[in-house]
Amino acid sequence: MSLWRTERVGLYVGQSEVALARERRGADDGQASVDGGDWTASVAALSGLLERCDVRNGSAELRLGGPLAQALIVPWQAQLPGRQDREDYALHLYAKTFGETPGPLDVALGDADYGQAAPAFFVERALIEALRATLALRGVTLRVVEPLLVAAFNRFRRTFADTGAAVLVVTEPRCVHVALFQAGAWTAIRSRRVTADADDIAQVLRREITTLPAQAERVHLLAHASLAGLDEIAGIPVSRLRLARSAAPGFALLQ
Repeated sequence: MSLWRTERVGLYVGQSEVALARERRGADDGQASVDGGDWTASVAALSGLLERCDVRNGSAELRLGGPLAQALIVPWQAQLPGRQDREDYALHLYAKTFGETPGPLDVALGDADYGQAAPAFFVERALIEALRATLALRGVTLRVVEPLLVAAFNRFRRTFADTGAAVLVVTEPRCVHVALFQAGAWTAIRSRRVTADADDIAQVLRREITTLPAQAERVHLLAHASLAGLDEIAGIPVSRLRLARSAAPGFALLQ
């Protein structure tokens, strides 16, 4: 089916898979595996998927998977009151944690109250430019870029706005994300590569959740069907986050 009129498209770009979901009913969704190890292979896979699905003349909201989008918690620094100072400090922490990158990084600091640590998310600028150019060739404007973990948190923000300690788990192909919240504030973020085996994923989640800096009262899980039987992790009850099906299957997660 050809997309000739202007339409919103949801895109997921990860290191092992890319996916496309259309807003309007009856339009075809699609996905494709990534053949390669760096982000250039992901961009190439997206280009092929856009062509195969005949996407053109629209706008896109993009969700980036790990490790294309990296994250860490930036401690509060009273001597750094300005946002630019905090972003520079976040980039310093990134270099210490993940090492230097071949090109510049774009950094986005999450919201945090005065005196609290804040989440920071990092993406190579060249990747964003390549994705923007790839979409432009199809007449598609890149309107929103978010890490998948952030998109999931924003969708279920109210779930974590209490005074307890809770964990958000988001799985994607070959990667899991674990985020700890205390009193609604980001406290820890971990992303780990996994296999496609459900037992392996569950084992990684148990290890990561039991070594978080605080004991969680509940785990909120946004995961694929292979983890359907996971009702508790290290004795902590698991609640499943549900996405309402909007205009097309999968679009609710991607929009």
